[in-house]
Amino acid sequence: MIKLVAPLSVLMVFNFLFVACKKKSEPTPQAVYDSTGVGQSAKSQYETLAKLKIASQSILLLADSTKTFDVNNAVFQFNDTLATTTYNTWESGFLQEVLSASNKSYNPLSADSANKPNGGVYYKYLINKNGVVFSELFEKMNLVHTLFHQINKIGADTLYSKSKTHKILVLSGINAAFPNTSTIDVSKPYDVYFGKFAAERDKNDGGGLYTQLKNQYANLQNAVLKSDSNSAYNNVNAVKRLLEKSAMASVVYHLKQTQSQLTLAATQSNKLAKDSLQAKALYHYNAAGTLVLSFKLLPVSERFISDYDGNILGNKLHINNDNVYSPIQLLKNNTTSNIDSAIIKIQNVYGFSADDIKDFATNWVESQKR
Repeated sequence: MIKLVAPLSVLMVFNFLFVACKKKSEPTPQAVYDSTGVGQSAKSQYETLAKLKIASQSILLLADSTKTFDVNNAVFQFNDTLATTTYNTWESGFLQEVLSASNKSYNPLSADSANKPNGGVYYKYLINKNGVVFSELFEKMNLVHTLFHQINKIGADTLYSKSKTHKILVLSGINAAFPNTSTIDVSKPYDVYFGKFAAERDKNDGGGLYTQLKNQYANLQNAVLKSDSNSAYNNVNAVKRLLEKSAMASVVYHLKQTQSQLTLAATQSNKLAKDSLQAKALYHYNAAGTLVLSFKLLPVSERFISDYDGNILGNKLHINNDNVYSPIQLLKNNTTSNIDSAIIKIQNVYGFSADDIKDFATNWVESQKR
């Protein structure tokens, strides 16, 4: 019998091939988002949020009719290289309009309103002649054209990394601890901007928008850990869609609040009480309409609502196809019939259920004291 013995060199090659062909071990999927290193990775994004807050507050302070606006204030330069081209073109005209309206009182429903064509302070809101609340428009344009736009830009780069997931998370306004609350307490973590929208529309029952976002961010991070760029790309899009849905869920909330305030105003015999409730209704209508307008002005490639649906929705909220917004028509026409159809349009575009729409009428953070 001839005994065959493989040369040592052959055995070494075989062993190398066997080891090389063994399946590479995959990282263990994470059930929750790992925020390790978020402070360093997203330092500039945190700075953007802080600067946006300061700029927004400078507009809010003008609700005092004794204050004059400083149109050259450097705080408005924080996003010069971050915002969309549309925003940068819009901002200079907007700031001049704020300057013209500041330092005067104004009632858009009074007989002499035509004598103040630049608007002014209406109760505790600085508005233009069309009833646009400047503070709401400024904040919403920045949410969409600075923060959401940057999420789109980072997400478009398919060289994904843990650092990039941190940047996207911070820009959304969701706190890395995922506290599911918008209650401001400097000693505890809380959510802002899109995170605030999601938290306030989430019943905290394990299936709401905030919970979905929390899970989606974990899925995104797992895809990055596995170096699965296709999955990461799909997860980024899923995050963006949930952020946009959270914003539109808050549009529903503010439209419901608009209806409630106007219904209550109609019961008032005291003119001052009635006017105050109408002003609150105008504020809520702005909180809704400025979000819709801001998304309409975003490049179509960066949003999920189409131009067609955006125009239909906008028309129902006194935003024409040229994106001229006239919320004062709500009070002048004294009707809210358009609001119900606007809510139905949002429900159909974003796939919300009837129960979702009903739930969106509540601020769950406030209701549950979270």
